[in-house]
Formats: sequence, structure tokens, C-alpha cells
Amino acid sequence: MMGSSATRQDTLYQRALVDYTATLKRVAQAYEADPEIRRDLLQEIHVALWRSFADFDERCSMRTWVFRVAHNTGVTHIVRERRRRRQLITWKKWRKSLLLLSTAIVNNGSIYFSR
Repeated sequence: MMGSSATRQDTLYQRALVDYTATLKRVAQAYEADPEIRRDLLQEIHVALWRSFADFDERCSMRTWVFRVAHNTGVTHIVRERRRRRQLITWKKWRKSLLLLSTAIVNNGSIYFSR
């Protein structure tokens, strides 16, 4: 049973590649401007698409399925990138933090900042 499912999954994925490769590239481009990160996103879309075909029950068209998987992967990418960027500290903020720490005076476990 597992072999036939994997074969069907591979067949559906190959069919999607033939029909929608250019479309998937355009979807990735719509979600990511940086070419290097876009290549990673496109790879994520392909992996998600291949995995999704294990559950494809043909209640919708192949085109709808491919677009939905690509869209959902793109949205997940945007959310993850925003989170990652929020966690990054800019050089200016890092330098300011270092300057503040270098002027701090520690006294009995308390930190005081000299001006």
C-alpha cells in the first residue's frame, strides 16, 4: 500500500512540475525579493507540494491545489521572516547597548549608569 501511495504522490508531483514550474517561480518571486532567499522559498514550496500530494483527493483541481500549497508556504515564509527580522538587533542598537554597559557602575549588586 505504501509503495502505491508514494508512486501516486511522485506521479502527481511530476505532473505538477510539468504544468506549473514557471508559476511556482512567479509565486516565490511575489513573496520574496531577495534572490538567494527566494531560491530557498521555492525549494520549500516544492517540498510542501510533494508532501501535500499524499493527501490530494482531487476534490479540487490540480491547479487550485498547487496554488493553495504555494500560497500557504509563502505566507508561512513571510511570518517566519518577520519574526526573524524582529529578533535581529541593528549595529547601532548593539553599539549603544555596549556604550551603556561600559559606563555602568556596579555597586552592591545594583547597576548605575554614569552620564
